[in-house]
Amino acid sequence: MKIPHSLTIASLLAALTGLAGLAGCASEPVTDFCYANLRAPLEAAAAEAEAKLAAGCEYHFDDYYSQLLAIGADRPDQDNRRIFSDHLVRVSDQGTISRRQAQGLYNRYFNIKFVSLAGDYNT
Repeated sequence: MKIPHSLTIASLLAALTGLAGLAGCASEPVTDFCYANLRAPLEAAAAEAEAKLAAGCEYHFDDYYSQLLAIGADRPDQDNRRIFSDHLVRVSDQGTISRRQAQGLYNRYFNIKFVSLAGDYNT
């Protein structure tokens, strides 16, 4: 059976077009819009995290928050407590986390109470 000449040219052209399309896709690096390498100052880093969260990167909240905690730990300041409080309120207002989650995160790091349990002295 003889294949028509026009069919082989069309097949060759389609194959070349497909390969060119694949090569074009492979050469462009893929970047994650939600990736953030937050850096000091803390207030600017919190603003960047809030902008990313508002732009649809809610699933990165834990990563952003841990980066903010690291910045705060590296640069202790009296304003850190206020910056974190304001950040958590804004993120809660955005709907990224609930108000209860925001309160829990704040209390975990900034409202520490030292208590001793009765059982600790019975050893």
